Amino acid sequence: SASSATTRRETLISTISSSTAGGSSASFSSQSTTGIVNLEEDDDGTVASSPWFVASASSSKSHTVSPVWNYFAYFDAGHHPGMKTYRICLLCFRKQIQKKIDCTKHYTPTPLVNHLRSAHKEQYEEYVLLANDTKKKSKITTSTKMKPITEHFLPISTSKENFNRKYAKWIVANNMPLTTGQSSDFKEMIQSLSKAVFPPDYRSTLDMLTVKKLQATEKLKVAVKGRYFSLTADHWTSLANENFGAITLHYIANFELKTHVLSCAKHENGATAKEMETQLVSDMGSWELERDFFIGIVTDTAANMNSLGREIEEEWDTKHARHVYCTDHILQLTAVKAFSGDVAVANYAEDTSLGCL
Repeated sequence: SASSATTRRETLISTISSSTAGGSSASFSSQSTTGIVNLEEDDDGTVASSPWFVASASSSKSHTVSPVWNYFAYFDAGHHPGMKTYRICLLCFRKQIQKKIDCTKHYTPTPLVNHLRSAHKEQYEEYVLLANDTKKKSKITTSTKMKPITEHFLPISTSKENFNRKYAKWIVANNMPLTTGQSSDFKEMIQSLSKAVFPPDYRSTLDMLTVKKLQATEKLKVAVKGRYFSLTADHWTSLANENFGAITLHYIANFELKTHVLSCAKHENGATAKEMETQLVSDMGSWELERDFFIGIVTDTAANMNSLGREIEEEWDTKHARHVYCTDHILQLTAVKAFSGDVAVANYAEDTSLGCL
């Protein structure tokens, strides 16, 4: 909500105020923000500490439309007239990093959103939800006014939004690149049907999918609350010799099996048992899965998965959790060994890959 967004911004400014306490002229409030910055910027736009600047919360209409302004402040023109189009990130400043961002002469918030997306993932996800709520409230306010005759026609904005939703769904369902909409040939094809519709670019598509992801996450948390569940875990190495691990959730609702992928993560240090356990703990925490309802985890028979299974059974504080091998995997390994002639049946017990038998 707007009030909670204002509270978050004031909390940010209050935190920065505490960190700069003791400075001769440093002071932060909801109307004025003062800190240290060197106006000699590096190539990446980062500025170091030296002379004083003043950054104040703006009251202009453009700054109240987008919730992205909750995380930024502007330079006081009296101290730095040349910084009129720049904004400073309050999140970076709290970490003792002075980051200034140019919003161009049009004062567009796009560079600020891009900065949140690349540097502050948690706040970026918070922003897209706030932006989505603001958009919905704007529609509700508009709908309460007297309806014009044009209401009987499909508004261009509605057509665009409907197309964008369908486009995002198509991108995901067909594993298409998020940059598909930036192709000149693709744009030409779409505009041959309607000149008013433009395919969204990479960033717009990512924003839409982020909102959907967060909404789906909250729904899933509610759906699995108080239900018994199991997990499957697997890992693999790509052709580029990069290691990945995936964890999938399974539970029953209304006598129907439900399955959801919780995460697919790249492991920089190899898919060791410890790396997989870290991913598992992180997923259970972020999805609010309770260990008391954790029935078991299914994996293949690889050594790292064996170690992971033993860790869960012996060290985790759970009531029911067991490590179970994938039946399809076991049958496939057994068939290969039985019909290849490479391994005698008598040697099965000594084969570590079939130790589960």
